[in-house]
Amino acid sequence: MKFTYGLNIVAVIWTFMLVFLVTADVLGRFIFNHPITGIPEIIQASLVGLAFLYLPHITWEGRQVRSDLAKSLLGPHFNRIMGIISSLVGVAVFCLILFTNWNDMIEAWRIGEWEGQGALRVPTAPFRTILIAGSG
Repeated sequence: MKFTYGLNIVAVIWTFMLVFLVTADVLGRFIFNHPITGIPEIIQASLVGLAFLYLPHITWEGRQVRSDLAKSLLGPHFNRIMGIISSLVGVAVFCLILFTNWNDMIEAWRIGEWEGQGALRVPTAPFRTILIAGSG
């Protein structure tokens, strides 16, 4: 519980930092006619990392997006069965993500893999590690 809460806090802080960066980029673009170099690359690299930092806490709290209409039309017995099935499918998906990306994460750390061209290159290993930690 504390681990997922900690990941959530990191994601919130990261999101606020991105908001300030994007705001500064837009102001720089329109006021000074000079955007901040590398902002699109930072945002692109951050999206997957943020999703997998938020996901464990959302899952732990049971706050996934659900259809209240379908839930209200079906009885409590069917809702329990669907809850069990969706939990098992979630475990399977996260295990698949973890196991299929583990070697890529190790390789990214080993070779110092980078992504991006032009204004900014971003190391991929930290983001691959976030994917593994969030899935775990």
